[in-house]
Amino acid sequence: MEKPCLLFTYSELPVLDVRKLHSYQKQHLKNSAHIPAGELIQRRNEMPARPASLNLIATDQKETLEVGQWIASKGYHISEVKIEAELLEFIAANPQHLAKGTSQKTLWTPSSLIKEFLTLVDSTPTNLYKKALDIGCGGGRDAVFLAKNNWQVSAIEQKEKVLSKAKQLAERNNQRITWLCCNLNQPNCLPDNEQFDLIIVIRYLNRNLFKWIKTHLRPGGYIVFQAFAEGVQEF
Repeated sequence: MEKPCLLFTYSELPVLDVRKLHSYQKQHLKNSAHIPAGELIQRRNEMPARPASLNLIATDQKETLEVGQWIASKGYHISEVKIEAELLEFIAANPQHLAKGTSQKTLWTPSSLIKEFLTLVDSTPTNLYKKALDIGCGGGRDAVFLAKNNWQVSAIEQKEKVLSKAKQLAERNNQRITWLCCNLNQPNCLPDNEQFDLIIVIRYLNRNLFKWIKTHLRPGGYIVFQAFAEGVQEF
């Protein structure tokens, strides 16, 4: 069994490396996640669910302060920080923890309901064709997770800026998804000529869609629906 990494006091926490890509590819800590400091804003959908504690690896103290402040402002806790010089010194003395190239750990996860759903379906005999529709897909984590688990996924999002992040997440995970950018309150947005084995609506509520969902769910199919509680805007 490989010994735990002792670079960080709490070695069980996920490690986020924000150094530039060429530095990460040259040498990095095994099982670390990589998002360059300059891409954190665009790639927020690759961060873990909040709240979460992280260990951080940065190029220098200046980058540590800038990134640390941003991460903390988004609801995360930085447990411990190491700069590149400390990382390289540790790797030189402990080469078993060295990794090269772009292989890395992912920090993001799908919603807990989707994970639970797949666990249920995988343990139950079914005749599903595994065709899914994600309504209001946001940053695309649920859509990409389904695609990685062999579902044929279509996903709808109204905001092009948000959808572009979802597309990037799919590309980084080598997944093909049918993306639709449109307003769900407008006609011809939803794929009227298709039926689905799974329709998911996560953290989005539009009661006008209920009838459409009912008529476009294939017999024996599933709906996974999660909406905010009334008054959530106060928080």
